[in-house]
Amino acid sequence: MSELTKVQGQKTVTIPAHGSKVVTAKVALPQMSGFNGLVLGAWYFERTDTKVTGNVKGANNVRNKYAYVVGMEYVLGKVPSGNLTLGKVGAGLSNYHRGVIANLRNPTATIVPNLKMNTTITNRDGGKVVKQLKQTNVQMAPNTTFGYPMLYGKTPLKAGYYHLHMVVKNTDRTWVFDRDFTITKAQANKYNRSSVDNPGMNMWLLIGIGALVMLLLILLILLIIYLIRRRRRDEEDTEK
Repeated sequence: MSELTKVQGQKTVTIPAHGSKVVTAKVALPQMSGFNGLVLGAWYFERTDTKVTGNVKGANNVRNKYAYVVGMEYVLGKVPSGNLTLGKVGAGLSNYHRGVIANLRNPTATIVPNLKMNTTITNRDGGKVVKQLKQTNVQMAPNTTFGYPMLYGKTPLKAGYYHLHMVVKNTDRTWVFDRDFTITKAQANKYNRSSVDNPGMNMWLLIGIGALVMLLLILLILLIIYLIRRRRRDEEDTEK
C-alpha cells in the first residue's frame, strides 16, 4: 500500500482545534497484466506534538501516543472467487498454549468472508475423537496463511497417529479437508514442557508441606526447651 499511495506535499500538517485539513495523495495502481483482485492496506495518522507533563526520578514514566488508522481497499480488474487450501498440520504452540496447528491458506487475491469451521481430530489407531472445535465469523485476507490453533488446554499432547477432518464453509462454497498427521514423542514432550497450560502445584500438596514444616518447627522448639531445662537441672545437681 505504501508503494502504491504517495502523500503529496508535506507529510506533517498542523490542524487547528475543531478544524480540518485536506491532504492529497496520489495512487498509482500497478500496470500488471492479468492481475485481478484486491489490495488491502491503510492510512496511518499519528499525533506528533504529544508532550510529557512531568517526570518522576527513579520511576517508569509513560508516554502516550495518539494515532488512528483508516482502512483502504483497492480493486483491480475482476475480483476472483475465493479459494482455500490446507497446508501443514501438526503439534505446536499458539501464544505458548499447546495444541494442534492447521495452516489454512487463501492463495487468491480476494477476501474469503464469513467462514464457519468445524474440525475434528481422531486417533487413527481406534477412531476415538481426541478434539473437536467449531468457530464462526472467520475471515481470510488475500494471499495469507492462517495458523488455526486447536488448543488442548490442560490436556497434555500424546504421541500417536492422528487424522484431521475439517469442514469450512460460507454462503458461497464449502471446503472439506482430510489430513493424516503424526505427533512424535519428542514433539509431545517439547510442547508439553513449553506450554503455560501446565497446572501448578496441587493445593493439598502445599497444605501438606505447610503442615509438615509447622510440625517440624514445633518439634524443634520443644527440643530446645527440653535441652535448656536439662542443662539447668545438671547445673543444679553439680552445685549440690
